[in-house]
Amino acid sequence: MGDTVKRCNNCGEVLSKDDIYCPKCGNKFEETSNETKPVYCSKCGSLLEDDAKFCSCCGEKVLTEKEIEMDKVIEGSKNIGQTMAENINRKRFCPNCGIEIGESDKFCGNCGSSIEEDRGYTSYNNLSSEVAVAESIPQNVNEAKRLHFSRTHFSKKVLAYILSGIGSGIVVIAIIVGILLCYTGKVDGTKIGIFKKEYAIAKVDSYLNEKDYKSASDYAVLAQSKKPKDTEFLTTLVGKINPYSPLDAYTMVEKYIKKVGENKADSKIKKWYELGKTPIEELNISPIGGNYIYPPTVTWEVNQNIIGHGIYYTVDGSEPNENSPKYYTTGIKLPGDCILKLYAVNGAGEKTEVKSFEYEVDGKSQKKIEEVYKRAEKTYDEAVVGDNVGQCLESTKADLKKAIDWTNEKIASPASDIATGELIVSELNAKIKALEDSKVVKTDRGALKSEISSANSTYNSQKDGQYYAYLVSDLKVFKNAIDKATEISKSRNPSQEDIDNAVKSLKEPNLVVVFIGIVLGLALGAIPFSFPGVSTPVKLGLAGGPIIVGILLGTFGPRIHMITYTTRSANLMLRALGLSMYLACLGLDAGAHFFDTVFRPEGLLWIGLGAGLTIIPTVLVGFVAFKMMKIDFGSVSGMLCGSMANPMALNYVNDTIPGDNPSVAYATVYPLCMFLRVIIAQVLLMFLLN
Repeated sequence: MGDTVKRCNNCGEVLSKDDIYCPKCGNKFEETSNETKPVYCSKCGSLLEDDAKFCSCCGEKVLTEKEIEMDKVIEGSKNIGQTMAENINRKRFCPNCGIEIGESDKFCGNCGSSIEEDRGYTSYNNLSSEVAVAESIPQNVNEAKRLHFSRTHFSKKVLAYILSGIGSGIVVIAIIVGILLCYTGKVDGTKIGIFKKEYAIAKVDSYLNEKDYKSASDYAVLAQSKKPKDTEFLTTLVGKINPYSPLDAYTMVEKYIKKVGENKADSKIKKWYELGKTPIEELNISPIGGNYIYPPTVTWEVNQNIIGHGIYYTVDGSEPNENSPKYYTTGIKLPGDCILKLYAVNGAGEKTEVKSFEYEVDGKSQKKIEEVYKRAEKTYDEAVVGDNVGQCLESTKADLKKAIDWTNEKIASPASDIATGELIVSELNAKIKALEDSKVVKTDRGALKSEISSANSTYNSQKDGQYYAYLVSDLKVFKNAIDKATEISKSRNPSQEDIDNAVKSLKEPNLVVVFIGIVLGLALGAIPFSFPGVSTPVKLGLAGGPIIVGILLGTFGPRIHMITYTTRSANLMLRALGLSMYLACLGLDAGAHFFDTVFRPEGLLWIGLGAGLTIIPTVLVGFVAFKMMKIDFGSVSGMLCGSMANPMALNYVNDTIPGDNPSVAYATVYPLCMFLRVIIAQVLLMFLLN
């Protein structure tokens, strides 16, 4: 196979073996074969090894494709420059209008100017810039690189000059703006020699508002030094600073007097100047040395507002002097355990003797207060006002807040000693306990509410005349017990013990008073009463004695705080049991001779007489009382039962007629009738036997 024809990749033009670019379209030739194209030395033509940088035969440097292209560009430019120089050398131009003229022309055909040989226009090599450019074109690759670097370096230098100029302009503008702001009072120019009084006064006010009195005093002194002769400015500054630092205020007054002269000074300022020289009274501070909970703040009690009067102090035990810290009317905040030494001075320089005070801070008391204070804050934050379980009263929470605020005041006080600390702890603990005690505790009130409902139902039924298990006096005591139990039930936080006791008072019978009444009644019934003319002593017996005692206890028992009522079931049970026991005892006493008495011939006579004596008076008295005296039927029935001493009839009446009127009438009549019955029987026997 022959050699392959080399063609342009773009237009297909046939290229020579050495062509790198197409002479027709200028496209760079690119090898399409995967085989590596051999490279030859440009000087000796020897075949070069791959990646060789120098020829192994002649030592010539192997140029890259970019360097080869640069050589071609330089060579082309050199040829163009030479051509331009040759053309320029063959032509002449008018020095006035620049038009081309002939080699032998002495005058310009265009403008008529004379062409003089001595004017230097016979040689034209130096007249054309194109020639200079052509001659300055580099002759090799290294020279081209040098030229490119020079141009780049020149560009960077220009950029640096431009940026430097912009920066300098910004600085100048900033300075001008700063000066303008200083003069308008928007920037502090005191320390750079540009001063504005309005700004200085505003600056002092800002320090005072921030309670930075030292900075306010220092700045005022500095500002006044800029305008030492300005009377109005001085008066303003002294008025602002003197309440906090009389020493600094007097310093400004002294500067004014020195600049203006005492004779020419304003009268007000002159008065300040003389006032500052007044003698210092005794140096009294508070609090004095001692044991404190927190580091106290020491204040001067006398002359602290007189201009020129001030204090110099130290807290490390060293001797104070004029270079020591100055006292401000806000006080000296001690760092902790320390030795405070201080002296007072006036405007004339007169000093008091140095006084020394030792202060100790009790860390234990401080820790105790902090612990109870944290607990109080936590209790307050977590407390919820309400009536549900775990919620507290609004009043107890408010009291705890007051105690916390009071504690803050005491802690901030300059003299919180150990006694105050103990009081703080005691007060906070008491308020915390009160709040905790006011919290609703989970209790079982169901049984109490049920029993109160049942008791109210019983009481209302008694009042409405449905059931009369109690006497009137008992009902009053019963109502008091119900009210007390209701109060416990509705109370915010009763103990479970109180609730159980209230249930017991309504549910369980009070038998103590019952048995007391029985014992006292039996004792009274067994006492014999002798009357003149009656041979046999009279006794109230088993029935009369308890009735009398029962009446007395029902009347006077509540007055001596005796609970005389029982539950309804217990009351009815005692009534039935008492009646049964009464009848049983009566039957046992009379039953032994019952049949002998009834079944003998005169027995029927006695029964008939007894019936007549019982029925006839009863009917007559009942008719008169009910019809003529208008007494209610229940009272009449009870009265008749009592006159006959017939509890069985009373039991029937109580079951039939609502109300306690029968029982009251029975109890009223029974003792008298029983007494009269006994007396009359004995009187009749006495008369009949005589």
